[in-house]
Amino acid sequence: MKKKIIKKTKLKKAILPVGLATAKGKIALLSKGTKRREVEICFVTGKMNAGFSRRKDKLEIVSKTKQKVNIENLDNMNIVPYDEGYFMTFIRRDGASRILEGAVSKDLKHFIVTGKITATQKNGLLAPNYKNNGKYLAYLSENSITTTTSKDLKKWKTSDILCLRPRSRFFDHAPLAVLGVSLTPHGLLVIYDASYKHAGNTQLLQVGGALFSLSDPDELIWRSEAPLWEELLPAGSSALYSLGAAFQEEQVYLYYASKKGEVFTVNFPQPFPSVKAKKAFANLKRFHKNPIIIPDAATEWESEAAFNPAALYDDGKVHLLYRAVGKGGISCFGYASSKDGFHFEKTPSEPAYIPRKDFEGIHTKPTQITDLYKSGCGWGGCEDPKLTAMDGRIHMTYVAYNGYSHPRVALSSIDRADFNNKKWNWDEPVLMSRPGVINKSACLLPEKIKGKYVIFHRVFPHILIDYRDELRFDDGNWLEAKHRITTRPGMWDSRKLSVGATPIKTNTGWLVIYHAIDDRDDSRYKIGAMILALEDPSRVLFRTSNPILEPEEHYENEGKPGVVYPSGAVVLKDELIVYYGGGDRVVCCATARLDQFVKDVKKNKRISYQLKEIVYSR
Repeated sequence: MKKKIIKKTKLKKAILPVGLATAKGKIALLSKGTKRREVEICFVTGKMNAGFSRRKDKLEIVSKTKQKVNIENLDNMNIVPYDEGYFMTFIRRDGASRILEGAVSKDLKHFIVTGKITATQKNGLLAPNYKNNGKYLAYLSENSITTTTSKDLKKWKTSDILCLRPRSRFFDHAPLAVLGVSLTPHGLLVIYDASYKHAGNTQLLQVGGALFSLSDPDELIWRSEAPLWEELLPAGSSALYSLGAAFQEEQVYLYYASKKGEVFTVNFPQPFPSVKAKKAFANLKRFHKNPIIIPDAATEWESEAAFNPAALYDDGKVHLLYRAVGKGGISCFGYASSKDGFHFEKTPSEPAYIPRKDFEGIHTKPTQITDLYKSGCGWGGCEDPKLTAMDGRIHMTYVAYNGYSHPRVALSSIDRADFNNKKWNWDEPVLMSRPGVINKSACLLPEKIKGKYVIFHRVFPHILIDYRDELRFDDGNWLEAKHRITTRPGMWDSRKLSVGATPIKTNTGWLVIYHAIDDRDDSRYKIGAMILALEDPSRVLFRTSNPILEPEEHYENEGKPGVVYPSGAVVLKDELIVYYGGGDRVVCCATARLDQFVKDVKKNKRISYQLKEIVYSR
C-alpha cells in the first residue's frame, strides 16, 4: 500500500467492520462487536469524511415474530434510505449456505427482518429512494450483476437478465460485486468491485461504474472502460475486504477493512453528478467578431471548410496554418497572418502546404468515397497542423491520412526565413507513428528537456509522451509512449483527450490548451487547460476540473455540431489568444489575460485517488 497520509489507528480488537449506512446526510460505519454480539454505528466526522467518532448507537435486529436476531453469523450489512424509512440488506450464514435478507427501520435503531431476498455468495443493495412501476429494486451480485424487484420488500422476483457481466480483456474480468447504488437524474449509477489476486499473490483493488436506465434498470447506458480507481497492494500487506461505497457531495467514498480492524477510505468524483457542475475557475472569452476565417467559395481548395489552425508568433506577426477542404474532400493547409492577432489576411492564390506523398492521400479518388473513411469534413490529405519554432526552423506536425488506412502523424519542417517570406520550401515529410494504429494530435515542445526533444501524441484515449535524441523516424523507429497523461473517469475529460495548441512556457510551467470529450456527453468537443512541470512535462501540476470553453455559439454547431477544437495559441502583449476550429468549418479565437488565466488554472485542486487510513477520534 502507498505511504499513509493519516496516522494509523485501529478499532478495538473485539470490533469487526461489516458494512456501511448512508443516512441523514452522513456516512456511518457498521461494526460488529464480537464479545457482546452487538452492532454499533459510528457516525462520520472529520475532514473529507476520513474519521469516525466514538459515539455508538446500538442497532437491534428482530425477526418477524419480534425475536432478537443473533448477529454472530451476519455480515455484508448495508443501510440505505427508502420512501418509508431505512432498508438494510445483509448476508446470513446458515451452515455452508449464504442467504441475502432484508430488514426495515423507521429510526435507524430498531430493524425488523422482512425475509429472504435470494440465496447468494456475495451481496445485494437496494436502490435508494427509487421505485419503478410501484416496485422497489435491488442490484444483486454473484460473479455477474442482476436485478430483483419487490412491491412490498418481502417477496422478490429476480430478473433472468444479467445486466452486467465480467469482461474479458478489460480491467473487470474478475467476478463483480455491487458496492453502492446512487439515484441520479441521468440514471441509476452502480459502483462495483472487480478486485482480484494479482501476480505474486498481491491484491489488486479496482472499482468500476455502470449507469442503468431509470425506466428499465436492466438497460445499460454507460460502463467505464477503465477503473474509476485502482491500487495494487504490495506483497505481504494485510488483505482488504470491501465494506461498500457511499455517495456524498458529488463524491464516491470507498471503504475497505482488514481482519485486524483497520479501515481505509478513498474518494473520487462521482460519475454523472446529481447537481449541476460548478463553473470553471478559468475561462476564455470569445472574440466578438468570430469567426475570423471562413471558407472561400471562390477558391477551389478551401471552398468547403477552413478550420483547426496552427498558430505561431514570429517576426512581429501571428501566423496561422489552417486546414482547408475543397470540393474534392482532400485537406491541405492555407496561410493567414495578422499583426494584432484578430484580423487576418489570407494568401488565397495557393495553399501553404499540399499533400505530396501516398500516405497523405495524393492518389485518393474523391469519386470513390464509399471506400473511404471520413475524417472531420474531409476524405484524406493533411489535417490539423501544429507549429513549433526551434533551431532556426519551423517544425510542423500533422495528421496524414490517405482516406482508407489508419490516420498517422507526420513531420515536416521549413527554414524560418522561408516561412516568414511565404516561400513554401518544406522538407520531405516523414511518418512518425507506427502503421495500423490511429495516432493524432502530435506536437513538439518548443524546448529540449535534458537534451531531448519532447513529442506529445494521442492514441485513444490518452495523451502519450515520447523523448527523442533526434527527430528521426526511419527504419520503423516510430513514436513510443514513455509517459502518458490520462483521461479522468467521471469528469468532463473522461473519454479521450489530446494536446491542442503547442505548449506555452510560463513561470509556473508549460501551459497546455487541450481538447477532450466526456463519456456522458460524447458528441461534444470541449476545451480545457493544464500546466506541466518545466523540467518534467509528463508531470501535471494543475488541470482544469471543468471545461474553459464549450460549443455554444451557432458557428460552433454548424457543419459538424458540437465542436470547439483548439489547435494553436500565442501570447501577444500579455494576452493569451487561443485559436480553434468551430464546427469543423471555420476558424475562431478566444482570449484571456495570461497572468490571471494561469492563476485561475492553479485554483483547480488536485484530486486524490490514494487510500487513506481512517482516524477514530477519542
